[in-house]
Amino acid sequence: MSGGGSEKAPENNGNGSGGGFGGGRGEIRFPTDENGKIQMPDFPNGGNFGHGGSDFYVMWNFAEKIKGNPEADIIDVYEAIDMFLPGILGYRSILNGNIPIDIPNLRDKKARDEWRNDTACTIPEVAGDMLLPTCATGTPEIEDEIYDRMKKLWEEECEKKDGSYRASTFKQGMRKKN
Repeated sequence: MSGGGSEKAPENNGNGSGGGFGGGRGEIRFPTDENGKIQMPDFPNGGNFGHGGSDFYVMWNFAEKIKGNPEADIIDVYEAIDMFLPGILGYRSILNGNIPIDIPNLRDKKARDEWRNDTACTIPEVAGDMLLPTCATGTPEIEDEIYDRMKKLWEEECEKKDGSYRASTFKQGMRKKN
């Protein structure tokens, strides 16, 4: 971690959780120094990768939880499904003429039971007779040669760096400077 963070963490909101936004469950917590200044890691490439560096905080909280920090904020299965359902049900809505689809509260056992055998997805082995197309206009046929070509391009990109998957991953989403 570098000591170069310039932003100050939000004040403690009274729930004993330290710096972060929101209150209680679901707030974002940041690593801070003794003065409450947000500590930013020394990111490769100056931090110009996925989500502007915010992925760091998810991983930081995860590591803190593993180390036994009870205040580390991680999402549970219900928060994860709350984030997932609008996307998949929105896609189903598109496939069905943009009809409204209620998002179930899967914390409720009755709602879970109603959705328990729903396997609709784009993976034939999982979906069975509930297979969804991969895009609204249908599932395109992609020849194996295309996949082979893309794999080769990816491997070449890895080799241009230090030969590692990690180096290429950090490059994703970066704009080339002119």
